[in-house]
Amino acid sequence: MKIKLIEKTDSNKGMIIRVVILTSLIFGGLIYYNFFGKNIKKDSQVLSEESKKPIDFKSIDQKTESFVKKITDESKKAADNVLGEATKIYQNTRQTIASRSSEVVNDLIFNSTIKPILDQYEKLPLEQKEKIREDICR
Repeated sequence: MKIKLIEKTDSNKGMIIRVVILTSLIFGGLIYYNFFGKNIKKDSQVLSEESKKPIDFKSIDQKTESFVKKITDESKKAADNVLGEATKIYQNTRQTIASRSSEVVNDLIFNSTIKPILDQYEKLPLEQKEKIREDICR
């Protein structure tokens, strides 16, 4: 088994470009940290123990309670609105279904009972039609 030598190809150029970009990013990060990272450390010393205010838990409790009350009131109103709209939609749908079903039943009854009788009546000769008319009109 012979070992093939690594030939110089375009992929080596791509590798070199990647290494250069990675190295420049690392150096850029170090330079950025040296200029701006030191300022961050200085700013953190501004908040010392003396400048901190004591926490007022009573006001936090009151604000939280008023916020929760406001949210519950608004959610109740929204739920009532949704329920009202859902009820309206239900009633409209129910009425629509009832009217459509009555139309379908009427059409079904007419097509299955009365229409065949009328079709047979139309096929009769004129004398028999007149006799049926006289019998019905009595």
